[in-house]
Amino acid sequence: MSRPFCFAPFSSFSHKPEGYRPCCSRHAKPVPLTTEDWWNSEYLRKFRMAQFSLDTLPEECKLCLAKGDNGGHKYSHEVMSKNYNRNTGVMCVPPSQVYIFTGTKCDLACQMCDSTFSDTHARVFPDRVIPIMDVSVDKPLHIVNRYPHVQLVIYGGEPFLAKETYDIVKLGLLKGDRISFLSNGNRSYRNNRIFQELILPNPDRFSVCISIDGYPSLNEKIRVNARTDVIVDNVKYCQENNIFCDVHFTASKLNAPEFPEFVKWLIAEGLYDYKYFTINSASVDFPEDFKVNQLPEEEKIKALVKIREFRENLSSVFPFTEQQHADIVKCCDGIIASLEE
Repeated sequence: MSRPFCFAPFSSFSHKPEGYRPCCSRHAKPVPLTTEDWWNSEYLRKFRMAQFSLDTLPEECKLCLAKGDNGGHKYSHEVMSKNYNRNTGVMCVPPSQVYIFTGTKCDLACQMCDSTFSDTHARVFPDRVIPIMDVSVDKPLHIVNRYPHVQLVIYGGEPFLAKETYDIVKLGLLKGDRISFLSNGNRSYRNNRIFQELILPNPDRFSVCISIDGYPSLNEKIRVNARTDVIVDNVKYCQENNIFCDVHFTASKLNAPEFPEFVKWLIAEGLYDYKYFTINSASVDFPEDFKVNQLPEEEKIKALVKIREFRENLSSVFPFTEQQHADIVKCCDGIIASLEE
């Protein structure tokens, strides 16, 4: 069986408040389906069957591939014939990853946020509101309970503000899932019930990705209401309790030129004192106004020179581990590519 352009529709189930997606990428818009058998619904079966030819590949997939985003051919591989029926598009095994969006409740208003993820953003920036589709979908607990032994990825809004997150995590633990969070880290984990009762006793079952978009003044300008000192303490709290935690930098025209200063600030904060600390990055794709390549041409040229020099001289900045060095290089390369678009 030939290799599909992307493996995500064969392995991932994604649930949002306004519908389902065939993969983890934001390029694929939610589809308002409530079928009990979503994993092998007609929509998803056709979506899988279209993955094997550029002529039939959905437009959202072409966009994702062009951007080098979460799915893409570089993460794909052969689909085993015993697991997949090429003629019908049916997967004979359940998904290995389940993405759960717990809703839109969030305490931040990030300037470049898609407000379907943040009720606070919708209030602070009412001119940027993107309406949430009014459809009925399965509740997150029902979705989590449907598939055993998965990598459960929990989004929000902010997942630690959602009432159902405790029960989702508890159920995931009982099922044997590995559980990841994408969090803004803006409220202390030290007195959080989910951390104290469920995560700390099982650190090897969890990972947390926390967003920070620059050194404190820049982060708090971009992420309105952010408390960077609390966020940094949460990263350290995870590291000290053997919970894998990395930092996500969302590159936009607001902060891309400051990435070298951001890394130096992380060093000064002592985060690189933790052997397994790492960062990752992705560039804003929409709203269009905040894309990295929307910088004025003169600023764009200066940023390119600055980030390339930082990348080339990285070894002299701090004695990073091999993995940490590779992660920073990857972030730099992604920002450079976005600047050159």
